[in-house]
Amino acid sequence: MRLLRATIAFTLGIAVERALSTTPSALEIIIALAATGVVVATAIYARRHVVITLLLFLAVAGLVRAATAGDQHSVISWSDVPRNEERVELKGIMLTEPTPSNGRTRLRLHVDSTQLGDDGYSVDVYTERLHDLTESNRRSNDFRYGDTYSVSGRFVLTTGREDVAGIVSVSSVELIDSGAGSPIRSFISDLRATISYSVADSLDSTTGGLAAALLVGDRTKLAPETIDNFRASGLSHVLAISGLHIAMIGGIIMAISVWILGRQRQFYLVAPGLGVWIYAALAGFTPSVTRAAIMFTVYLFARLLGRQRSVLPPLALAGAIMLAIDPPILRSISFQLSFAAVMGIALLSAKFAGRGSDVIQTSPQVPALLKRPIIGIVYGMSVSLAATVATAPLVAFHFGEVPIWGIPSTLLIVPVLPLFIGGSVLVAVAGAISDHLIPIAGILSHGFGNYISFVADLFSGLPAGPVRADGWSTPLIVVWYGIVLLTLNRRVVRSWTLGVLEQVGSLNQTSPLAAGINQKLHRHRTYTVASIWIVAAVSLVGFVVSEPASNDLTVTFFETNRGDMIFIETPSGTRLLVDGGDDPELAVRNIESVLPPLDRRIDVVLSTHPDADHLGGLQRVVEQFEVGTIIDSGVPHDSNIYESWADFVRSKSNVSTASVGMIIALDQEVVLTVLQTQCVVVECSNFNDESVVARLDYRDVSFLLTGDITATAEFDLLQTGQPVHSTVLKVGHHGSRTSSTQAFLDAVAPALAIVTTGIKNQFGHPHEDVIERLNAQLSPENVFVTRDNGRLTVTTDGERLWVSSDR
Repeated sequence: MRLLRATIAFTLGIAVERALSTTPSALEIIIALAATGVVVATAIYARRHVVITLLLFLAVAGLVRAATAGDQHSVISWSDVPRNEERVELKGIMLTEPTPSNGRTRLRLHVDSTQLGDDGYSVDVYTERLHDLTESNRRSNDFRYGDTYSVSGRFVLTTGREDVAGIVSVSSVELIDSGAGSPIRSFISDLRATISYSVADSLDSTTGGLAAALLVGDRTKLAPETIDNFRASGLSHVLAISGLHIAMIGGIIMAISVWILGRQRQFYLVAPGLGVWIYAALAGFTPSVTRAAIMFTVYLFARLLGRQRSVLPPLALAGAIMLAIDPPILRSISFQLSFAAVMGIALLSAKFAGRGSDVIQTSPQVPALLKRPIIGIVYGMSVSLAATVATAPLVAFHFGEVPIWGIPSTLLIVPVLPLFIGGSVLVAVAGAISDHLIPIAGILSHGFGNYISFVADLFSGLPAGPVRADGWSTPLIVVWYGIVLLTLNRRVVRSWTLGVLEQVGSLNQTSPLAAGINQKLHRHRTYTVASIWIVAAVSLVGFVVSEPASNDLTVTFFETNRGDMIFIETPSGTRLLVDGGDDPELAVRNIESVLPPLDRRIDVVLSTHPDADHLGGLQRVVEQFEVGTIIDSGVPHDSNIYESWADFVRSKSNVSTASVGMIIALDQEVVLTVLQTQCVVVECSNFNDESVVARLDYRDVSFLLTGDITATAEFDLLQTGQPVHSTVLKVGHHGSRTSSTQAFLDAVAPALAIVTTGIKNQFGHPHEDVIERLNAQLSPENVFVTRDNGRLTVTTDGERLWVSSDR
């Protein structure tokens, strides 16, 4: 167990660094290493507390390794990147697997640099089909690793991302070559495509799409209604091959191998080892699948060496080695699921299977001839159950919500997944031999595939939607795993408790022996209480710094003294701040109220207007937070606040100016488009009409942010044909009577209106005429004013809206 303690210490060091808001400087790292070295040397010399100091050293080593690793993003050759909104013709190689996205397929292409020594850049292409095929055996939606494509379309520059430079959306792309990249990966990609089309063609559209997704990781053949049903029933994680699937497949093969070969010799470990790596190859050797295969292989080696009772140390060592190579994966969902799934199988599956097999062996109702096959099925189901128990809280945490029906639907589906995957393998093999064998081989896949689809469809139609997991998901994880650990060690806990009670009840408190034992018990209780407090503190820190992932977009309209301040966070965690209100201190407090402690990241800052009630707090925010990109309105103003801001941004290299048609891709599905920066058709009536007007889109929901525009700029927007129709309207100029004309409200046709104005607004905003028009258009319950409601947060999943307020 010394190995286990050492790896835990190293991992904690990495976790501490990942939780810090800023990376330690080189001087801080040197000082920490020097101080730790002195402590370790002193302890070794004095021969006291050596183990504790060595663990401290490993923890510091983990922190240093994480600090020196960085975030490891690819380097983009920005000199070659096209301008925003430029029509381009690009040629790029796809070195990743295609992924589905809202009815289209995303291809990440690597475009070579024209500059010697530069690496080029990556661009995401969203397309529907191939246009001109050079290979007759390709289908219109057959995209593969190593393909070279030619793309013609409008280039949209991404902001705040370092992995991809831009986005191009086209109806089709031209395949001009294939086989680039690694020959081995190209071979695997071709094999995966062949298997994927084989099972998809051999089975019906629903079952075939499921088979392609779960057998080779090809989700492009899933029907849209299948994806919707799995999402609604809390089963989205089942469709993506991960550590859960690897652990289940390996565990099932091992159970079958044990059933056939027995445990006398360790040949039964060969089949699961080969099976896991073959499955990883079919899944495309994605990083998550590869990590899971490595962990499962370590588990097999532990059993091979006769260390199955001590499987935790080698598995922990495997995880620590991966963290040493790539520290940022500690927060990776796939890494956590892989580790938890393999741990669950190692610790729980044998206990589940043992209890089930004992019941079957001793049951007089089960015929002797059927006991052995049923026990084999029990072993397989115990593997699935163990993996599900170990990963369930992580799935809930990272999805940001707990579907009401997610756990029962998962427990109904997961045990049959290996059988469905096995049946899909039979279909693929039968198809390679003879088409006449497919109907026979497909019986198993059809049966289990229809069952899986039935469960997903059944639970997606039940009442009561998912419960948001914000706030209580981390304590849930702690409680869940605490119960699991107590259950695993219940005999130890019971015997220790009984021993303590017997000693306390039987000993005379005045005898020397009793005094000595009581002293030991007191020391034991002290250690126990201290341990409880440490666990509670760690759990509290995890609760505070953890931020569960979500599929929702949140837009927060802050209450300010006067003015606008809007904070946007996308489902992937990209953050955009629009304006900063008038008060620098209040602006900082507002941002800190929505960000996790120790987190100072804001990806994009947009200044829509140089007036003090929009710009007053923005400079302080940019100074105190880590801002990726600044987009300025470009409108000058004669004020001290603006002059200070202009001098400040001139010293920055990450500043651009807003322009009509600028598209800021915040997320794969969240886009901010600049509609107006000044009047075009008519002459602006005043300075307010030069505000930046932008529209935020996420799936079927949109937000129109109108700055301080008046009726003149509203008329200009309508005359230029800008897409102002939106779900949510941020009412212009704080509800001034010079804005929000009836014609403009009719064109926007919002379902929700937000008026941003504060208690110190000296102009009496919002005007009663504007409120009357809004109430008549939307009804009063859909009109919100920050002066009255306080901070307003609008949350959407791209289809529905939820509004919460401070009062």
